[in-house]
Amino acid sequence: MNKDQNTSENLDSAYREMAQDDERESEALEWAEAMIGDVGEPAEHSNSQSAE
Repeated sequence: MNKDQNTSENLDSAYREMAQDDERESEALEWAEAMIGDVGEPAEHSNSQSAE
């Protein structure tokens, strides 16, 4: 078995384990949905001047 195959099999195994953790999956989904909501919003810059 070469190094790439071993790495791929380890990742597959790790992802299967993580997918079985319902609490972790729920938190990951919540985070992903929050990130998607941020995509359409303009970024705030800390160095921008405010209207006074």
